[in-house]
Amino acid sequence: MEERKSKLEARAYLKEGAEQAERGEFVKDYSIDKIIEELD
Repeated sequence: MEERKSKLEARAYLKEGAEQAERGEFVKDYSIDKIIEELD
């Protein structure tokens, strides 16, 4: 159940990032590698 929660949170985070990119809003020093490290 905890793993499912982590995956759902990761998807929500990535969706938010995609929506920001579509609007031309980019986060400085954003890295998918950082997300992966946090999930491990």
